[in-house]
Order: sequence, then structure tokens, then C-alpha cells
Amino acid sequence: MNKITIFLVKLSAIAIAVAGIVLGFNSINNAPPPGLTGTPALILHEAMLRIGVMEIAGSVITGLFMYVVAGTARAVLDLWNDRYNSAEQG
Repeated sequence: MNKITIFLVKLSAIAIAVAGIVLGFNSINNAPPPGLTGTPALILHEAMLRIGVMEIAGSVITGLFMYVVAGTARAVLDLWNDRYNSAEQG
């Protein structure tokens, strides 16, 4: 795993988060108007709102997790390279 791969993982993490936010807001905006209390239209409206919010939260959490993992991989790679370089010199 090199630095370009880590950069691409970070970039895809940001893309996943942004795409999830856009799709989540799309789900929220396309929810049917609420009907009267207890009607199927209100239940569908509430379900679409929950789906949109869960989609936004899930994508942001997934993107953040991928970003953190890529950052950790880069730190490990840097430590490994430093150790390898010091072993060659000493």
C-alpha cells in the first residue's frame, strides 16, 4: 500500500460521504406530503424521513471510518519506512 492508494481511499471516503448526504436529502425531499394522523400517507412520510436521515448518518459514518483507517494506514506506512530506512543505514 503506497501513498497514492491511501490518497485514493481518503478521496473515496469523502465521495461516499458526499454521495450519501446528497441521496439522503433527495429521499427527504421526495417524501410524499404527510396526511392525517395514522393514515398510510403519514406513515410513508415518516418512513421516508427516517430512511433519509439514516442514509445521511450511515454514509457520513462510513466515510469517516474509511478516512480514519486510511490515515492510520499512512501512519503505519511512514513508521514502517522509517524503520526500514534506519535498518539499512545502521
